[in-house]
Amino acid sequence: MKLAHWTTSIAGTMLAFAVTTANATPSVNDVKFGPDMNHLQSADAYYGPVENQKGNNNDPNKISDQSPGSIESFVNSHTSGWITESGTTMSIGNGWNFLVRDNNGTGTGAASYGGFSFTLAAANDQNGQPNPAAWTLTVADLTPDSGLSLPFMMDFVVHMHGGSNNSFYFFDDRTVETSNAGTFQITFTNNGGNPPGLSNFDLLVRDLRDIPTQPPTEVDIPEPASMLLFGAGLLGLGLSRRRKLV
Repeated sequence: MKLAHWTTSIAGTMLAFAVTTANATPSVNDVKFGPDMNHLQSADAYYGPVENQKGNNNDPNKISDQSPGSIESFVNSHTSGWITESGTTMSIGNGWNFLVRDNNGTGTGAASYGGFSFTLAAANDQNGQPNPAAWTLTVADLTPDSGLSLPFMMDFVVHMHGGSNNSFYFFDDRTVETSNAGTFQITFTNNGGNPPGLSNFDLLVRDLRDIPTQPPTEVDIPEPASMLLFGAGLLGLGLSRRRKLV
């Protein structure tokens, strides 16, 4: 695999996310991702809930506003303390870039990154009830004949904001194919103790990597006999040169 440099490209791919019943706190099962609805996998870790900033108190543990820059800055400055399925904590590292947002469920959130175009669509009527809602991310390769191409792997963070709270979900080395799907559900509560409606769903990314599709190039290794002959030839040249110098 190789580290990719973001340019501009894309092909048909859908991401989506899944969840469970509403709880007071998030869970790695709140958001799932996979090639289809029958093969979804939970997030590797979550962070939250995180409250919105109130007034100008500049609390570093709260989100100042919902601008892409603020969300990106918050994730990059809170890389430790993410909770795994077993309840242990982990660090997700930094280097995160805000990619795309959808807050109206119409799939109008679109962005280009690393040679790909990403379009996020969300069923934004999700309100924390037991029935999860569907989200999709369509990915298109704009320059299929050069550089990175589908399928590829990437790390990504999902951010969900509703009411006065936020939650984050980390996915490590997930394969993005031409068709991926899932559902999601808000499981944190607002100040009134109720599941809020979804305000915006965001995606942050890091490390787009190519997945080798061809076997490694074969390299001819000289046979032992050939190596012996080659070595003997070098020795002969050395002796001959020495005689001339004596």
